[in-house]
Amino acid sequence: MHLDVLTYQHINNMASTQAWLSAIRPRTLFLSAATTICGSAVAYSTGAFSLWIAVLTLLTATLLQLLSNMSNDLGDFQHGTDTTGERVGPKRTVQSGAITPKEMKRGIAVAIAASALVGAVLLYEAAQFISLWHILLFFLLGLLSIIAAITYTAGNHPYGYIGLGDIFSFTFFGLVSVVGTYFLHTHTLDFRPWLPAIGMGCFTVLVL
Repeated sequence: MHLDVLTYQHINNMASTQAWLSAIRPRTLFLSAATTICGSAVAYSTGAFSLWIAVLTLLTATLLQLLSNMSNDLGDFQHGTDTTGERVGPKRTVQSGAITPKEMKRGIAVAIAASALVGAVLLYEAAQFISLWHILLFFLLGLLSIIAAITYTAGNHPYGYIGLGDIFSFTFFGLVSVVGTYFLHTHTLDFRPWLPAIGMGCFTVLVL
């Protein structure tokens, strides 16, 4: 009897882990990470490169994508998107019951906290090289990135349902991610990161 209980708990834990892995959609995380890697690579080509900046920007972008994925899962459920017609692709975890809305909200809260924490460390690391105005600008961009990640399909006025999803993806996971990463490395803004940023933005729109 005791063995049966342990086996059930083990299976239940495995199912829960699988559900959360499905919710964060690991395949999309590589794409968001690639945008900051691109920005770091362009900066490296100029001779200006910081390993700390590279790691922190990569973590920040990845956490924001994770936050967006979980918020999208919950938002689609709340607005009934996943309950009408036949869904193409894997089932969403909240809609299927694998994760409850309350559990997903807790996961989203953790993702927000993690994104904010890593972003704060990134700003602290960059603060010694850039002006106060630049710090405030990146703080604002970080705040807007978190809001955009959440409100894609969640909230009272999700922009993903009115045709603005591609524009926001292009802006935040293309221009802001690549050019912002480049600036944090080089502390200057020139022509070099813009073409790669546009390319990554277009690629992000095609994939997401």
